Amino acid sequence: MRAGKLRHQIRLEKPEDARRASGESRTAWKSAGVVYADLRPLTGKERQAAMQVTAEATWKATLRAVPGVSIDRTFRVVELATGRVLDVVDVRDVMNRGRDLVLTLKEHADA
Repeated sequence: MRAGKLRHQIRLEKPEDARRASGESRTAWKSAGVVYADLRPLTGKERQAAMQVTAEATWKATLRAVPGVSIDRTFRVVELATGRVLDVVDVRDVMNRGRDLVLTLKEHADA
């Protein structure tokens, strides 16, 4: 993979259980690393249900594997330039070398 294609700085976040002061359980997001990736939109859809329009976009991120971090479907990605939050849907190891990863991501936005 050519480094020049990795133009988007992203933060990988993994979920952690946390407790509020009231003792209620909630999910907190902990940074697992900041890396550069090639981030591209794949598809976009809009749906109308119950008098609301819901938009859904699918993205593809290509990045180098992060040593010591095993990315799975519980992770999310934050694009640092825009603040866009994307959920990890699928993780593929390119050529099974443990070097380059391709993530399929999903963004949810309400219009």
